[in-house]
Amino acid sequence: MGAAPTAVTEGAFDRVSKLVARIKASVSYTDSMGQDFGIIAPETVVDSTILQPVLKVKLDAGRPHIKCAKSFADAIDLYVDRNDGNGFVLIGKLLRMDFIDTVNLPTTTPFAEWEYKAMYDIGNNNVGLMSAVESVIVKKL
Repeated sequence: MGAAPTAVTEGAFDRVSKLVARIKASVSYTDSMGQDFGIIAPETVVDSTILQPVLKVKLDAGRPHIKCAKSFADAIDLYVDRNDGNGFVLIGKLLRMDFIDTVNLPTTTPFAEWEYKAMYDIGNNNVGLMSAVESVIVKKL
């Protein structure tokens, strides 16, 4: 192995920030220059019509544990079908993409298959496509 590189003196990020500020303050500075230098991130355009949540459903201490990546959305609307004849019903609008369903099985039912689906929400409006239906077998503990 060769010799270790020379240590950078303290305050490297401060120096870079000051350099970027000086570059941006220049009268000849343009946004395209900033993109070329890598000091301005390229603008991200999101097509909200094709956003689709991907649910992961597992059991956590006998309870359905639903996870979903937030993506560009503010929240998801989560639905469940507990095979009780009501079809899919809205559990609620989730701001955190991590939810444990604490509803108990009916006393006469030893186990049941519950299904979940979700839709992204941006600015209190549903956007994109409904997720695929994910199911889990819930049983009494």
